[in-house]
Amino acid sequence: MTPAPTSPPQHDEAPPTPTTVNLARPNHMIDPRTTSIVTLSLTIIGLACVWLNRQLPVLSAMLLGLIVGIIVASTVRAPKSHTAHRIESYLSAASPIGGHLLRLGVALLGLKLSLADIAGLGIFGVLVAVVTLVVTFAVTVLLARQSGAHSQGALVLGAGFSVCGAAAASTMAAALRGSDRDEHDRRDSAQKRAGITLRRLVDEYAVATIGLVSVLGLVMVPLLLWAAHWLGLSQADTGLWIGASLPEVAHVVMAGDMVSPEALNTATIAKLTRVVLLAPLVMVTTAGLARRAARHHGSFSSCVPVKNPAKPRRALPIPPFIVAFLGCVLLRSLDVIPAAVLTGAEVISSAFFAAAMVTVGASISWQTLVGRWRSIGLVAILASLTALVVPAIPLAIWR
Repeated sequence: MTPAPTSPPQHDEAPPTPTTVNLARPNHMIDPRTTSIVTLSLTIIGLACVWLNRQLPVLSAMLLGLIVGIIVASTVRAPKSHTAHRIESYLSAASPIGGHLLRLGVALLGLKLSLADIAGLGIFGVLVAVVTLVVTFAVTVLLARQSGAHSQGALVLGAGFSVCGAAAASTMAAALRGSDRDEHDRRDSAQKRAGITLRRLVDEYAVATIGLVSVLGLVMVPLLLWAAHWLGLSQADTGLWIGASLPEVAHVVMAGDMVSPEALNTATIAKLTRVVLLAPLVMVTTAGLARRAARHHGSFSSCVPVKNPAKPRRALPIPPFIVAFLGCVLLRSLDVIPAAVLTGAEVISSAFFAAAMVTVGASISWQTLVGRWRSIGLVAILASLTALVVPAIPLAIWR
């Protein structure tokens, strides 16, 4: 008797339906001219988002990039014209290019902080930042999984609220998606479909997280400042609380500036310390997923096991762009880079992040985004409260 065929493993939620143009076009189908046009266009849009962010600090450059992508994709879905078809072809080519720009942006982000800055925070300050990150990440992931979120979507949400908001969410999403080459090298059609579905799912959680972080971070600022005044914390301790809890750099700068220059300096260093901790968090997460996937003879970015278990794919536990990020931190620590180069690298890194978010936003519809907000909104609120409460406990008791 022939055994019944086994069905592939199921997600803990139904795969999302495609909502926009196909952004999973293979690299070999993109001609050099299109690549140049798309890369230059994305970079210009990213720089424009950075400029707008300087004028309106409340809106991060990455959030602006997401809005641009969603608007462009919505325009393409309107009644077709020659121009709309041309834009659609460029959007199809933009996805892998956006992934490369995102990884470059993460690497350059490492030039913002040196090891000397972390040492200046002191052992107590570093411990507060580390404990806050670990507890917030664990609580957020646990709550998200309990609410029915996809396992990898929960990791994206946890990174966004525990580390550095939009940058952390997009970095974790990039690590979970895996390299574009690994996705395009798959020969099994079921694996390809599963890989595309998973990438879209992770992108949806990243976009939803970035939006929630931007809004809830603004709400957290007055709550934190009132609580710090009520507890009678010093300006330095208030700055440490700000840097260890608020998600976005813009929120940290806004809150620290409302207190004093001393609080702003401490808050900035604490915040950038959390940015550095993004690297080990991603490394530990991807290594754990790789070990789990190795037991099933497949890549951790795949949803379907390979057909030939004798030749399993070896997932890369440490993404190369995270290694580059750590290398940039060490390079900055050597104090050999001119200030003008560091300033330029900061602008370029922000522009690349925003440019990558344009491609992510183009793959998500407003309806899908609102649906994600409804499903994880309560988790995001609880994650924000966790990030506020955890550092307040040691500051109130031991300082």
